[in-house]
Formats: sequence, C-alpha cells, structure tokens
Amino acid sequence: MLNPSPSKLDIPASPPYPVPSTEEALPMPAARKPLAPKKPSAKISPSKASAPPAHAKAKPNTTSRFELAGPLYPIYTSVPYLSYKHSSYFQVYEKCFTPFIGKPITFIEVGVLNGGSLFMWRKFFGPNARIIGVDFNPGAKKWEKDGFEIHIGDQSSPVFWAEFFRKVGQIDILLDDGGHTNRQQIETVMQALPHIRDGGLIMVEDTHASYMPEFGNPSFHSFTSFAKSVTDKVNSRFPALKGTESLLRNRVFSTEFYESIVVFNIDSRRAVIPLPLSNEGESSDAQDFRHQHTTTGTLLNLEVKAAKLLAPLKREPFITLKHMLFKLIHRAVWEADHLKTRRYFK
Repeated sequence: MLNPSPSKLDIPASPPYPVPSTEEALPMPAARKPLAPKKPSAKISPSKASAPPAHAKAKPNTTSRFELAGPLYPIYTSVPYLSYKHSSYFQVYEKCFTPFIGKPITFIEVGVLNGGSLFMWRKFFGPNARIIGVDFNPGAKKWEKDGFEIHIGDQSSPVFWAEFFRKVGQIDILLDDGGHTNRQQIETVMQALPHIRDGGLIMVEDTHASYMPEFGNPSFHSFTSFAKSVTDKVNSRFPALKGTESLLRNRVFSTEFYESIVVFNIDSRRAVIPLPLSNEGESSDAQDFRHQHTTTGTLLNLEVKAAKLLAPLKREPFITLKHMLFKLIHRAVWEADHLKTRRYFK
C-alpha cells in the first residue's frame, strides 16, 4: 500500500491520492433518506436538464460494501498484526485465490511491512500452503519465528530473483505489494514468469501508481503500459497476426484488469496457437451481412470495384501504384468507421 495510516478499514487518513470519506468506508452504511430532486437551472430548459447526453459519465458506487461480504475480510480483521489494504481488493483476492484454498501451494508476497497479511494468507489458504515473504527491510526476518519463510532483497534486481528461485523452486502464486515503481513491478513479473507452475498466477496490486507523478507517471514505460502490451502478446498467438515468439506470449494464458490490480494467468498448456475448426454441419448458404447498408460497406464495395478496374495493370510501376491506392482506400474505409466511436475513448 502507498503511505498508509490506520482507520476502521485501514484506508489511509491523508494519502497523496483521493479515497472515500470515513462515512463511506463503513462496512454496512445506514440507509439514507432520498434527496429531493434538484430544480433545473434557470439557464437550462427543463427538457435539456432531464435528458443527459448519451455518453454521460456513470457515477462510481461509493455506498455499497459488497466487496467486503466474502470470507477474507473477517480473516483480515482478525489477524494480530497490522496490514493495509483497500476495500476493493478483497473481491479480487477471493475471485482469483479461492481455487487454491486447502491445496499444497507455494505463495509469495512481495512487501511484508508489519506482517499482518502473512497471517491473513496463512489462515485463508490453510495449513497446506507454504507462505513466503519478500522485503527489502532486514527487520522482516523477525516473522520467521512465526513459521514464515522470509527473503531479503531488492525486487528490481534480476540477481536477487535468480538466487531466490534457486532456493525456493517453482511457485504457484506471486502477489506483488512491494515498492510500486514501474521497474520494480515489471522486473518482478518478468523474473517470476519462468518459475510459476502452470495454472498459477502473478497478481500486481496498487497499479494506480502507474498514473501518479510521484512514481514518474503517466509514462509510456509505466507498469500498466507494460500490462497492456502483454495483452497484445496474448492476442498475437492468432496465426494471421504472425506474432514473434516470447516468454510472455508462450506462458501467459490471459490477463485480467481490475481497479488497481492486474492479474497474469500463467499456463503454457493453454497458451496455444489456435487452429481453424469446422463441425462439418450442413450449410444454409447464409450471406455475410456485416457491412450491408452501411458507410463501411459502401467503401468496401468501392475497394472491390477499384481492384477489378485496375486488374489489367500488371506491369511496373502500375502494380506499385495499385498497392498504394488500395492501402489508401482501405485506410480511409476504417478511419471513417473509427470516427464514429472516437468519443468513447475520451
């Protein structure tokens, strides 16, 4: 967590970024009396006031504590030592980690701090789990007396991780709640990737740091920019895209994006090049109507007609000219289509 200080839900009292108020942070807020509707401004006609634009921003849900209704939050509040988390994280933890409960897994948490989360994970996963903490502070070694394995080192150092995995071996889950810099998060993912068992995962939390100036962001080299590029590598497995071989492409089965959390699901068995299939059923000779009666369809038809018109030109430099013309028409077709959805990218 970033610069925390305790409260009922361990939400920082005065962090460098906005958080819900104390009232909103209560686990079960009292019902509130509905507010009387506001009268339209004198400068705005009633019809305009009652009809918001189609792209109006949705208001965030700050009154529900649904995310704390699962089994992990009571465990979190019962552990004897301090731990800082955000309320929205618990539903993600439960969604991703519940299948591992009771199994003989190896779980790594980067960022030990006051030790509370180590106890939470041991209680959540059960006695068969091997819980290992990683921290830069040598003082974290004190938690070894409570049965945890603790390794001290710099999470941005490939040398540290090489020695770490030499000692620890293969693992199932790595949760990064460490220093939150771009380099620390990216290096941790890349160094851990070869050592995650198939079916395991890497979870990086507090990814809001990728948008905060104190971490040198926003940046093209932020962690979230890296995570988006991993999604591109996953999609590059489609044969027509001719993606290049890489560890990320061959080991990351899927990526999941949550508020302030990114998850990489690791499974080389499922990270495969897809094959085109058919069930050999009877065809009804259905026509493709994707672009019928649309501007895009009209422009695509224009491209086909231009191809037929220029087909007899089979000598250079006509061939080069044809290719350039087709590229221009094709690009114009899709740029015209993209303009219609541009407002959704703001």
